[in-house]
Amino acid sequence: MKNEFLFNIAEDFIKKNNIGHRKWNFMTFWYGDYIPDSHLDSARKWFAGYQLEIEKPLILVSDNCFGAITEGFLVTNIKVYYRLKKSFIKPTEKGFIWLEDINSIDIDSKYIGAWLMINGKKEALLSSFSKKIENEVKPIREILQIFIKEIQLRKE
Repeated sequence: MKNEFLFNIAEDFIKKNNIGHRKWNFMTFWYGDYIPDSHLDSARKWFAGYQLEIEKPLILVSDNCFGAITEGFLVTNIKVYYRLKKSFIKPTEKGFIWLEDINSIDIDSKYIGAWLMINGKKEALLSSFSKKIENEVKPIREILQIFIKEIQLRKE
């Protein structure tokens, strides 16, 4: 499977960063086996039409405070699928980006909302993230950056 090394990277990262008294300690995102099937089904219905034969979900991020996964993004071993707003006033859009086309990725959290930054530009708005929940933003930011760094290193 393409980029299979990402699964081990994610596993190691989550083991180190999932600290707390619960088996899964994050509220806005899920990883691998911790992604509930109902969340994956909803993501596939709304925005993440990944190919089961060649793609496996790594990280699912919700951008809906009501629990339904109708907006957010899903990282597979090959692509980042999303359904997010491009700004506070624009309607929700869905799309995908190939991981190999990403040179840099970040989540720039503000007091209200956060920007998903890809290749140095604002790709989409994460309205449920902000500086107020940096404990959720920080691990997502870090793992995405590790993924892209490793993919870039292996391309060389």
